[in-house]
Amino acid sequence: FGPQVSPMANSTPERVLINGYGRIGRLCLRAILGTPEVEVVAINEIAADIATSAYITEYDTHHGKFLPGKISHEGDTLDFDGRKIKFLQIKAPADVPIAALGITIVIECTGKHNDVAKLQPFLDSGAKRVVVSAPVKAPGVPNIVLGVNEQTYQPSVHRILTAASCTPNCI
Repeated sequence: FGPQVSPMANSTPERVLINGYGRIGRLCLRAILGTPEVEVVAINEIAADIATSAYITEYDTHHGKFLPGKISHEGDTLDFDGRKIKFLQIKAPADVPIAALGITIVIECTGKHNDVAKLQPFLDSGAKRVVVSAPVKAPGVPNIVLGVNEQTYQPSVHRILTAASCTPNCI
């Protein structure tokens, strides 16, 4: 494997919305916070308020205390050790302010939006791409598993893609 150079090095970071902030959404945030090519600008979670979301991120039952620092919140903003992230509670994908926030990628982690018709509003609102954490059974939506078939991903063609499910990703 060896060290890899990101094709995005020295470019503008992708601006991400995490839609759904349960276990998978929180794991996405933890992974992205250490990635300079990607910036989480908003989290959309309708099942928990901002205080609860901050707490369950800081004191994760599986991964322990959030490191490297403190998590706080004020108004509609979460602060992850200096990184400010807008907290939304919007049910309908079409109502999420994708363009206003400059979001380029939506990571869909609710488990509820797993067909093209439910995901299309994110693209219609200005997102370049939607990555779904659950299977999407639709023609033209590739199931991409890193280390298995990532070479089949065509950015110019695939605007919606899925990371399959937890089972193939554990291979």
